[in-house]
Amino acid sequence: MRLALGFYRFFLERGGFLVFLALAAFAWAKGLYVLSAAVLAGLAASWALSWRATTLKAVYCNIEGQRLTHISIRGSSISLRYGNSAFSVKGYGNALAAFECTSRKAPELIDAVYKFVEPKLLDADLRGACIYAYLVGPNKDMDLYICEGGVDIGLSLRGACPVIMAAPRILEDLGATIIKRTYSGAIFASAFFKRSEDAVRFITSLADFCKPGKACEGLTARECLALYRLLFS
Repeated sequence: MRLALGFYRFFLERGGFLVFLALAAFAWAKGLYVLSAAVLAGLAASWALSWRATTLKAVYCNIEGQRLTHISIRGSSISLRYGNSAFSVKGYGNALAAFECTSRKAPELIDAVYKFVEPKLLDADLRGACIYAYLVGPNKDMDLYICEGGVDIGLSLRGACPVIMAAPRILEDLGATIIKRTYSGAIFASAFFKRSEDAVRFITSLADFCKPGKACEGLTARECLALYRLLFS
């Protein structure tokens, strides 16, 4: 039953509500005002019922035999999909718990990346043996392939991290490969790590350079870069 309500919610969220609006408009045009109002009332009531019934208090790796296949975070809104059934859950901790359904090591990595990118949205596909996650932030994006054999990271910096923008070689020192740098100054890089712990360490080090902390407190990007060269040359 819950899976059926989730499918109905998925149907409504993907434009299914337009069917009800079209029926209501048709009935109104034919002068069937009571029927039109009834259709709209039915839409509102069924939407509220499905929304309430598909808001989970805790994350399940499967519902009625259908496994978790997709996670989407937009601001404070967290959506879960079990096949073609849509559900929602509250709390960032629950979102991280959802990643454990595929990999126990994923939550720590996702958390590190989430704090680094500060994304406006996160989409993750959990179908198969790997997790594919894509995060879009205000000035940096990242995509991740998290598999048993390792973690593949794709990174895009657009004006973020002035120290790294001034000295892209820092990325190589941290273990990444620079793919290209555009005329606008954006940097695209990739990195692969066999262990998720090394990937977390890479993200943490990257965040340290983007938010240098006390080491570069009060310094300009150029001065911080000079300090970096002094420390790591």
